[in-house]
Amino acid sequence: MTKKISLMGAVLIIIGQTIGIGLFFKSHGIFESNDNNPIGIILSWLIGGILTLFAGLSITQLSRTKQEKYFINGFSQWINTSCGKTLGDMSYFFRQILFFSSVTFMLSVFCLEAIFESFNYHGDIWIIFITSFIVCLLITYLNMVKRTVMVKLPHYIGAIKFVPMILCVVAAIIVACTGKGIDGLEYDNLFISKDVGKLSFSGVFNSIPAILFAYNGYLVVGNLVNKINDPKKTVPRAMSIANSIIIGIYITISITLIVNGATGGIILNIFGEGLGKTLMSIVLFIVSLGSVVLFNAVSFNTVDEAINFKQTIGSVLLNKLDNKKSGLGSLTLNYLLFVLYFIIFSIPSIILDTDAIFDSSSNVGTFITFMLCGILFLGFLIKYFKKKINIKIKFHNLAIIIFSGICVFIIAIYSIFYDFIAEICNDPYGKSVSGIFYQNQGINNILDGLVFWITIIFFILLTLINQIWINKKRHKI
Repeated sequence: MTKKISLMGAVLIIIGQTIGIGLFFKSHGIFESNDNNPIGIILSWLIGGILTLFAGLSITQLSRTKQEKYFINGFSQWINTSCGKTLGDMSYFFRQILFFSSVTFMLSVFCLEAIFESFNYHGDIWIIFITSFIVCLLITYLNMVKRTVMVKLPHYIGAIKFVPMILCVVAAIIVACTGKGIDGLEYDNLFISKDVGKLSFSGVFNSIPAILFAYNGYLVVGNLVNKINDPKKTVPRAMSIANSIIIGIYITISITLIVNGATGGIILNIFGEGLGKTLMSIVLFIVSLGSVVLFNAVSFNTVDEAINFKQTIGSVLLNKLDNKKSGLGSLTLNYLLFVLYFIIFSIPSIILDTDAIFDSSSNVGTFITFMLCGILFLGFLIKYFKKKINIKIKFHNLAIIIFSGICVFIIAIYSIFYDFIAEICNDPYGKSVSGIFYQNQGINNILDGLVFWITIIFFILLTLINQIWINKKRHKI
């Protein structure tokens, strides 16, 4: 009999899946969105955390309902029950196939950028994109031939990501006591600095999409429901405990960054420009490598599922390639997706000599995921009030679901309107905050908006084309 996951095990899994590269890669943009205002930065992390906590608790309530028969458990099954089979299929294809594979590809770029940066390489960006593409192909191949090893690898790598967090706390204590960093330089505490912007509602909400990227791992609860001990009691408790800890960690790290005035990176402030830059790049490389391996392992397995259950275009042919369960079908489809992403994202980036396109596009998957959450909550509520779902929900839990559904939609709509309509109209040629290591070759707000909309249209079109194919296959049967 398989051993069930305990409460502590569930908490550790959620924390391990959630805390990752989002904290390291998105902090700079959050500081810029709030014009370095410390209260705005903390409020951004707090609001994002509370929203994620409520969304997670809402999902645990949905998981208690009797689910309609579906080929897979978890998030897509809940959408299938609450919103219908078509949306369930489309959410599966988007999240399980497009989202995980695209994040793998984008993170591999950031991963390679980090290691190139540690060697102070600032040459042609096309070398980074070509190398990251090859790395993606290699890791996917290793997931096919060494699947057991590759699934365990991210857990060992993941422990390293807590090293810079500990450094942040140590640095904050040193600066708070002495007013100077380890390198002896004085740093500008943003809590008392006069060189910060005013607290603004728009700045806080402008940060939410990037922050939700950092909290995105909470949906791992969808894969835990059938694997943990007494899920009806354990999952809500695990979500509450884990998300509370995550919110505390993120806010603590943000405060240390604020105290150090570390808008460009805490490690840089501790060790100075030379050694600090190298150490920061190495840490980012290791953390992002762990995320690349993890997302690729998930992508490989879910693509394998989609092929077996005929949920993707070409599944019949891909099944023939995989007739001995070799994983060759999944490998082929992942490779085709990587080639497609290279054409769509890498070639324009090479032409413009910037990584801003990747940074901007990386928020799209998270945005659509949270929109799906909002649709899920509202669909569930409609069926619940029409008494089509036979379950009793306590008033406070029902209030949380209603609050989560409304907030997700308000934030998503506001983010679209402010970031990609109002901001562009107000300052069309202003420099976008998107970009990681090649931010100096950044893009303007018009191009940033175009990237966002083109990426959304690209993902939606692929999903619709796949759904049309699935519907035709069903009619034939």
